[in-house]
Formats: sequence, structure tokens, C-alpha cells
Amino acid sequence: MRSFSILIFGFFALVFLFSCLNSKNHKEVQQETILSSGNFCFNNNIDSLLHIFIQKANCHGCYYEMYIDKKDENETLLCLRASLKYPEGINSDELLNDYLMKRNPMLYLIKDNETVFIYSGIENLVIPQTFDHEIEFHKDTSSYFEYTWVIKKIKQEYMVYEDTWVNPFDKIDFKSVIKYEIPDSINKYNK
Repeated sequence: MRSFSILIFGFFALVFLFSCLNSKNHKEVQQETILSSGNFCFNNNIDSLLHIFIQKANCHGCYYEMYIDKKDENETLLCLRASLKYPEGINSDELLNDYLMKRNPMLYLIKDNETVFIYSGIENLVIPQTFDHEIEFHKDTSSYFEYTWVIKKIKQEYMVYEDTWVNPFDKIDFKSVIKYEIPDSINKYNK
């Protein structure tokens, strides 16, 4: 009887111990790595526009960025930027790490031998665990060059606004171009 009591006491002690350990594990937040569901490429329209943008920017060594801002079911803004805005004297490795740590891009592609970082709005919600060491980031010059486009896609129609920039993920309405004509009352004074 006494050995039976010791056995039951030992059993309950083990259950209590495992329950305490299990409880501790549940209190710790389990973070999972976000995985990709596959490899992707842009549709032909976006691919062609990105190619034209890189050709027109003509800035080998710029950092290229694409912000994808889906406004609603039918409207998406694509903001493209080619820029060299880092100070002289920073080597490529330092610059890449600085850029990656500050901007936290999750996606990138290589287009026309240029690295294009892609932002979707999720960047401030995730914590980077590692960066891809195969990214080539060749910044060895200093400049204030910047070339930008905003592409507005509504349903299947694309409108390109060159030398335009909007803050991605802000609410914005584009107005159509209004041609200004001098009123007749002012025109007669200028004659």
C-alpha cells in the first residue's frame, strides 16, 4: 500500500512538473517564419513599365524602389524611384546593411541588371531575421539624383505620371490636367 501511495504521489508530481513546464512554454510567444507560397513575376504591363523606367532613369548604381499601394479592389498605385542619396565614403557593405536595416525590404527583383526593392506596406509589421547575402548593392558614388514615376492602375488601364512622387500608402486623389487660359479682362491690359 505504501509503495502504491509513493507511486501515485510520484505520478502526480510528474504531472504537476510537466504542466508547469508546458505552461511556461505557452506563455512564451512562438514566432514563425513567414514563407513564400512560390516564385512570382510581374504581369507583362508592369514588367514593361519597369523596364522603361530603368532605361529612362539611366542610373547604374542607383537604388531602385517600387512601392505597391493597393487602394481598393480596382485601383493600385505603383510608385517607382531611382535615387542616389547616400553620403560619400560609405562602402557597399555598410550601405547595404544600413539600407536593409532602415527600410526593411522583404522583396526584391533583378531587372536589367539593377536591384529593385519592392515594398507592399507589410515592412513595418515584420522583424527581419536574416538578409539575403546575394543582393548586389553597388553604391560607390555620392549624388542627389532622383527620378520618380507614379503609375496609377484602375482596372486594366495604366496611367504614368513621370517626375511625380506621392507618399505611398497615403490617401491621394489625382486631378486631371487643367489647361489655364488668361481671362480676356487681363489679356487686354497686356496688349
